[in-house]
Amino acid sequence: MKPLTIKTLKNLLRHRGYNSDRDITRAINYLPGKGKAFIDVNAINEENQSTTIDLTPLGVNLAEGDITDVGVILSE
Repeated sequence: MKPLTIKTLKNLLRHRGYNSDRDITRAINYLPGKGKAFIDVNAINEENQSTTIDLTPLGVNLAEGDITDVGVILSE
């Protein structure tokens, strides 16, 4: 799986009708957090939207619904 830039992620989410930069930033700060490690972020910098993120194996499990986290709501 290739790394994804934050800019690309935001564009993909906007295409699906999700427009909140604030919520996207919160998610990017939450997902790699202590005890979670769902994504790897090379650097969190709101001005530099070329920062890349990678889904970790645990993040793949979360995305596939094999595990859950109370702070993550997945919608189809």
